[in-house]
Amino acid sequence: MSLIHPDKAHAGFFHLLPLGLRVQEKLERLIDKHMSKLGASKVSLSSISTPSLWKRSCRYKDDHPELFQLEDRRGAKFLLSPTHEEEITALVGGIVNSYKQLPLLLYQTSRKYRDEARPRQGLLRTREFLMKDLYTFDVTLEKALVTYRRVRKAYDNFFNELRIRFVIARAASGDIGGSLSHEYHIPTTSGGDTLIQCGSCTYAANEEWLPENAIIEGVERTNKGWGPYHSWFSISRDRTCLVEAILPPHIRSGEHLSSGQEKAQINPHLIKAIYPDLDLSIERPLSTFIEYWKEKRRTGPWFLNVSLIIMAPVALKQWVQTGDECPDCGEKDLKVLRTLELGHTFHLGQRYSKPMNARFAVAPHPPTSNRALAQHESGQEWFYMGCHGIGISRMIAAVADSLADERGLIWPRAMAPYEAVILATEEHKVVAEEIWDLLTQQQRGMDPIEAILDDRDKSLGWKLKDADLIGFPIVIILGSMFGKDKLCEVSIRRLGLRDNIMIKNLREYIDSKLADI
Repeated sequence: MSLIHPDKAHAGFFHLLPLGLRVQEKLERLIDKHMSKLGASKVSLSSISTPSLWKRSCRYKDDHPELFQLEDRRGAKFLLSPTHEEEITALVGGIVNSYKQLPLLLYQTSRKYRDEARPRQGLLRTREFLMKDLYTFDVTLEKALVTYRRVRKAYDNFFNELRIRFVIARAASGDIGGSLSHEYHIPTTSGGDTLIQCGSCTYAANEEWLPENAIIEGVERTNKGWGPYHSWFSISRDRTCLVEAILPPHIRSGEHLSSGQEKAQINPHLIKAIYPDLDLSIERPLSTFIEYWKEKRRTGPWFLNVSLIIMAPVALKQWVQTGDECPDCGEKDLKVLRTLELGHTFHLGQRYSKPMNARFAVAPHPPTSNRALAQHESGQEWFYMGCHGIGISRMIAAVADSLADERGLIWPRAMAPYEAVILATEEHKVVAEEIWDLLTQQQRGMDPIEAILDDRDKSLGWKLKDADLIGFPIVIILGSMFGKDKLCEVSIRRLGLRDNIMIKNLREYIDSKLADI
């Protein structure tokens, strides 16, 4: 039994098989539960958007490598949405017209599309992925920040119910925009993100997040007093501009931005703070830049745009190492963690409502400031917004990766396709069916257990290995021990338990362990 199957014809696309779909649906139901408690209403937006809508928010560029773009038979242009900020802003701006209709919290679970240059790591970097995105609309900045804190609390509750280790980190807002942002990460050695966490206080931050006092400088190219120099390169998202950082000889350089060795010495996110349009995901920016302009030369006039050249050796060396001083508590207890991002919260403010002119009628109260006077006279104000995402597809992959051992996956109960699997030899097949009935029926106030009976025509040993690979939280075995002493062998790998339990005590025993997994 497998959970997913890659599309052999196209990299970056996957099919969910029955067990994988059960994992996804359990996550969706859990999200629905916490969004309902938050007071959010569920919607479903179209996955198809238009360049004209994205131009209104100033996010669209003609040469945007990550957008899937298409035309219909009449030549009208469309795109497959990687996010839905523009769509939800236009929707709410068209149907909400008064402060009396606010606050408003709308969320959806939908497929997103991004033309990844190099899809990899299974569900972690794909071209089609499933996300939950929540959008909030408030009357004032103060109320928007209250909503932001409420959403963060709901996220805390959601991740706590999964019973997985997670880290909340301050983060940069990136392409989404906004002024306040937090990320939810799961620590794993195979992660693609780097977090800085203090062991003595609650400080945690993404490496991309820059405090206000970060040293950032961009200056003209020079080689004064250095002798031979090294160059570090990056490229803009539209591939038209190359950025070169000149480094002292003792700092190693190269094109491979994602290499751990260079990243220990160079912080490319400080350069991105100066030139936000950089695409740090490109592993060979210089080669990519040259190939781009070679192709341009075949189709018409061309020029090499290397106009942004910087030298910032002090800033580039500003990279946190284990044992550095915490900026919050002052203790030298910072640690560098490899992680995977699972969720992200953004306070957008009026980043989208202003350029898209999404406004509502304000309350008729006397103005108390110049800004309030302007609002009072116009009678309208732009929405204060927030957007908050959870990557469902990548969460499946991230949790599977972080909790696996040498025998296979180890799902937490909240995500497992089934809470228990029953394995039996042929001679105990009838008893196995009776145990399945016992577990899946509601008894004495106990909820039914999600159990599956493996009745495939395979040996018990084969079924055991397959159950471990899939990662069922509880494995119930009717083997030689049952034939001799009528005891069921119960294995719970996440708790390190392997007990022999009589059938009459089995239901109560399993119920007592489920709360811990």
